[in-house]
Amino acid sequence: MKLLIFTKDYCKYCEKLKSLLTTNDIQYSPVDLGKHPNWLQYLVTNGFKSVPQAFWEDSKGELTYIGDYSTIEADIGLVK
Repeated sequence: MKLLIFTKDYCKYCEKLKSLLTTNDIQYSPVDLGKHPNWLQYLVTNGFKSVPQAFWEDSKGELTYIGDYSTIEADIGLVK
């Protein structure tokens, strides 16, 4: 499985999430929505209105929603 983080330029919470994941040695693949309009359309179509958003992508390309910055920050805090 691969952790996808959907981000945009000039997004402070996107940067905070990437920093949080890096600090906790969690590997992820950032997806800049400015460079990938197909993913932006996916998020909009599925009702997401803000970034960052995190998903697990399985080997078949299917996505499972994890959460936004606040959700992930809280989850990491529970693990520590």
